[in-house]
Amino acid sequence: TLNRHVESIMHSTLPRLVGILCLSRSRKNLLMWSHYADSHQGALLEFDDVHKTFRRRRSSSDEFGFLRRVSYSDTRSELDAQIDDEDAFVLLALTKGLEWSYEQEIRLLLPLENADRALDSGIGNVHLVNVPPEALGSVTFGCRASETFVDAAMQAINAVPATSHVVFKRSVVDDAHYALNYVEVRPNAKGQR
Repeated sequence: TLNRHVESIMHSTLPRLVGILCLSRSRKNLLMWSHYADSHQGALLEFDDVHKTFRRRRSSSDEFGFLRRVSYSDTRSELDAQIDDEDAFVLLALTKGLEWSYEQEIRLLLPLENADRALDSGIGNVHLVNVPPEALGSVTFGCRASETFVDAAMQAINAVPATSHVVFKRSVVDDAHYALNYVEVRPNAKGQR
């Protein structure tokens, strides 16, 4: 079908041209912590989504450079021969299967030529977007994060004067529900808690 053909072309060529930054509006979902934070051993970074870093749109008709919600569906997007490549890519890049809806995902699509930096990973370039310190609001550590990791991260963040506003939290397993609670943690002068 046309859909499968276009999807195949998109998946093989566009990753070399366009990058996708994937974020979530949810910090409480246990599956998110399991899948994306090393089974609760990592950390969650909360960003100010109105910061200019996430608003790089060049014009009102530009499809790239700003945060957009992902749509979830139990059927694949219908493409037709009238749709141009850019619109088809955006439609495919912003649609996922219904079973992923727990992610509450938002994405920033950005041409790789507009990335702030590219690093050679040995198997290809990794394209990066600079996120200035003032765009970081909080860091939440997983309930299984090691004390060494927590202390080192807090110390590194506190070493940057522009991040003095960052709030640190730790997730804690709720005693009564299959849920996480969040408690604020404060480093002492040396970065230790």
